[in-house]
Amino acid sequence: MQYKLLDIRKNKYGMTQKQFADMIGMPLDTYSKKERGEHQFKSDEMFNISEIVGEPIGKIFSKRKHRIGNKVNNGTD
Repeated sequence: MQYKLLDIRKNKYGMTQKQFADMIGMPLDTYSKKERGEHQFKSDEMFNISEIVGEPIGKIFSKRKHRIGNKVNNGTD
């Protein structure tokens, strides 16, 4: 779940997922899955959203965790 992005969408813009998806030029279904964390945002999408909302990428998107099967690799292995 992209909690920071959710917070920006709801609290800064007061928008529904549909309104926000339209603003950034993404289909609702795609945006919804990405906001929930079912799919990852592509780097160009993250840069685009960062530009539109006027916030650095790091303040919008949570870091990805790398999965290997059921094991989560946080870069410490």
